[in-house]
Amino acid sequence: METTSPPESSLTTSPELERLVALRTESLQVALNQANQRFDQAPCGHWALDADLQLIDINQTLLQWLGYRREELV
Repeated sequence: METTSPPESSLTTSPELERLVALRTESLQVALNQANQRFDQAPCGHWALDADLQLIDINQTLLQWLGYRREELV
């Protein structure tokens, strides 16, 4: 079975597409930063564990309650 390659023009990226991707990437980064701030400054303690139950993240509120620095636990 013979496969055909896509037209040459589909392999290039248009400046408009690059601009739209950059705008969306920036928008997503702002949203991620806001979510991280909400997690870190939540009025209750939060932590995140991986599939092996290893601590991968902990918010500032819980760190203050426990008297640890992030570097000591994560």
